[in-house]
Amino acid sequence: YQRRVHGQISLTYGKMHPLLKKALAYIALKTGNEIESKHLMLVKARSALELYGITAQRNAYRDQFSKLWNSSGPNDSKIDALVCPVHPLPAIPHGTSKNIGFSTNYTSLYNILDYSVCSIKVTSVDRSVDIPQSNFTDSQTPQKRLIQRVTRLYDANAMHGLPVGVQVVAPRLQEEVALGVTKVLEDSLRSIREVRGLLLEIVHSGRE
Repeated sequence: YQRRVHGQISLTYGKMHPLLKKALAYIALKTGNEIESKHLMLVKARSALELYGITAQRNAYRDQFSKLWNSSGPNDSKIDALVCPVHPLPAIPHGTSKNIGFSTNYTSLYNILDYSVCSIKVTSVDRSVDIPQSNFTDSQTPQKRLIQRVTRLYDANAMHGLPVGVQVVAPRLQEEVALGVTKVLEDSLRSIREVRGLLLEIVHSGRE
């Protein structure tokens, strides 16, 4: 559904009159939405020749990323898998994703690369521990402004108990690596929870 909606929005922008699009991009820029302003100007109808050129750029980016991936491990070796965030927030209220659309770069990068990805729950939101940070007061950069928009949606009380996960990323066509690392994480997390439960039982029995 989300992909269909975004596709319809992109199609609308693509057919929009250039002057109107420039006006909207200018308004977005002046209201502090620099990233959205740039995105608005990039979305347009493309010819088949332009699409071929964009595809060539994408493939060149994939090659460049692959070279870095294969030389960023210990002693310039390749990385087997990468464990990283899925999204800066847990589940968010319906209808608010349009305000933080660019925070999906945690996953969209690997869509562009066509890498193999699994996601797994690691923990849950705890209102007594996961207190939002208040040090994002500098709004001089687009990144800071995006962080502010994301943190404004975070509500530890409303999101208490929601799952928090990570994604396991492996290179293209290496789904078995992503699944294998995910299984190791899953088993390790299960063992941690079992040990934690055992320790709590010991503490409670000692108090009694």
